[in-house]
Amino acid sequence: MTDLSTPPEPQAVPQPLLNDDRMIAGITYVLFLLLPTFFPVLIGLVLAYANRDTPSALLRSHYVFQIRTFWIFFGWAVIALALIGMGIPLSILLVGIPAVILGAAILCGLSLFFALRCVVGLIYLAQGRPYPRPQTWLI
Repeated sequence: MTDLSTPPEPQAVPQPLLNDDRMIAGITYVLFLLLPTFFPVLIGLVLAYANRDTPSALLRSHYVFQIRTFWIFFGWAVIALALIGMGIPLSILLVGIPAVILGAAILCGLSLFFALRCVVGLIYLAQGRPYPRPQTWLI
């Protein structure tokens, strides 16, 4: 005979994937990885700014890291584009060619740097760990 005094154990109800707090941080990393189109990167930046005051230390570290990644990229991109913009008119005199080459090299290296920071951040997020040094300039 069965004992009716003990209720059956409640089964875990699976949570929808969109309710997971880490999903927004993951979406932001993916939007950042769509670098050739600047509009998704801006959407990711807005998402990071909107969610950076989250009570979770894990997510806060990722949002701070994402925001810093964007602004580091933006600052260096302005420098590189200024070099290219200044070097193109001066390349008529052959003086601006090194500036154009340096600006293009900075942009190429910066794109790799940006993508690498996003992939490393996404790996930490997938492991459920906070980013260890979100204020760093390096990876």
